[in-house]
Parts: sequence; structure tokens; C-alpha cells
Amino acid sequence: MWDERMDKIPTLRAEIILQEVGSCQEGREAVLVLPDKNQIKVVNEVGAFILHLIDGKRSVSEIVGAVQREYAADEEQIKQDVISFFEQLAKKEIITWSSSE
Repeated sequence: MWDERMDKIPTLRAEIILQEVGSCQEGREAVLVLPDKNQIKVVNEVGAFILHLIDGKRSVSEIVGAVQREYAADEEQIKQDVISFFEQLAKKEIITWSSSE
């Protein structure tokens, strides 16, 4: 299912505000502010790392590769976790998709 989406490019919706919180010792989390839904979401260090990679230029595949280089974990597990995270972001309308073509 996700193989066809590995080349898709995620983009944070324009109204979403991303703010990193915490220090290096505490772990770098991030806060997502969703003004149109009056919500705030806190994401862990890995989620924050992924969110900072969403620039409207990198594909899902490129982001998976960056996460694999940054964190020592099973390659397939990282791919599944990143894909699951993107599914959650898309479901909550935090990201939109474009094609790399």
C-alpha cells in the first residue's frame, strides 16, 4: 500500500505552527499548534525530527532514510514507524501530499 507513496512529498499545512521544546538533556520534543481546530499536539523526539524534515521538498523515502541514519534501529521497523506517523498526520489534516513528478 505504501510503496506507491514513498515518492510522495509531505508538506505541513501553512497554518500549522511547529515549535521545538526541551533541551538536549531532556530530549527534544515538539509542539504542534493547530489553530483551526483549537488543538495542541506534543510529539516525541523522533516525531520532532521527522516534522523538521518536512519541507515540501523531501519525499517520504528521503525522510525514512534520514531517520535511519539518525537512529540506530531496525530498518524495516523505522520504515513502518515513519509511515504510521505520516498516516496519523494525514488523518489529522496536519500534512498535505504532493507528487515528486
